[in-house]
Amino acid sequence: MLQFLIPVDFSDASANALRYAFELNKHFIAKLHVLHVFDVPFSASPETDSVVYEYESIRQIFTERTWKFIGDHKGDFHFDVEVFVTSGGHFQEVVEYARTQNISMIILGNKGKSGLGRWFYGTVTQNLLRKAPCPTLSIPANETWKPIHDIIVCTDYSGPLTDQQCEALKMLADRLEARLQFLHVQDKVEVTLPEDNIAKQKIKNFFGKDPVVIPFADTIPHSIEQHINAKGGDWVVTIPHQHSWLDHFLLGSETASISEYIKLPLLALH
Repeated sequence: MLQFLIPVDFSDASANALRYAFELNKHFIAKLHVLHVFDVPFSASPETDSVVYEYESIRQIFTERTWKFIGDHKGDFHFDVEVFVTSGGHFQEVVEYARTQNISMIILGNKGKSGLGRWFYGTVTQNLLRKAPCPTLSIPANETWKPIHDIIVCTDYSGPLTDQQCEALKMLADRLEARLQFLHVQDKVEVTLPEDNIAKQKIKNFFGKDPVVIPFADTIPHSIEQHINAKGGDWVVTIPHQHSWLDHFLLGSETASISEYIKLPLLALH
């Protein structure tokens, strides 16, 4: 059974993602999990039992608030929702919950944080887009649900799609009755490698189509945006790669850059 996880922090962005998830789930009928991670303002002494009482009291308050948050934003959605409230590191708790509950996809809001704050601290959304244990769908703060007709899958030919990724893309396209379009941004100094043909052939064999190759324009996100403005598109899909922290610090993350620049839902297909 498919299981979707929606982390919420009661912000407008997470409210929007929650509404979007409810509408999206009409095409999947997945089990929905809503997770809230809170910070504990401990005032009791750790040496006394009162600290446990205080924690449970705070957790109950946030549990009630989460249920009210769901009620305020569920619209005409009438399926069961499972709520879990805990404390800890926000990114770590989302990852742990996704792993232990066998989550199929994480759906969360994108507040669009940028600048030095992103470089030194990152955001929960950008970290999950790069490192989550399952596909992660980022919803821009002002994005409202509309039927999905065109899914743009960005590929850099660095490696062929796995069978699991191909099956996931096919399932998404079938459930949403959407078209898949594979897009490759080609830099004018790019050198074609033998591995590129393997990646292209995998797409050809599985989906019966060749990637559309477009020229590099300033940046990769800008190149993708130009193509979408000209040809259309409702979702963007990226295939994140695992890099060291130093790579991310010096070079950044293309997936994070796309999530900030392109104002469409972005699916990181891990």
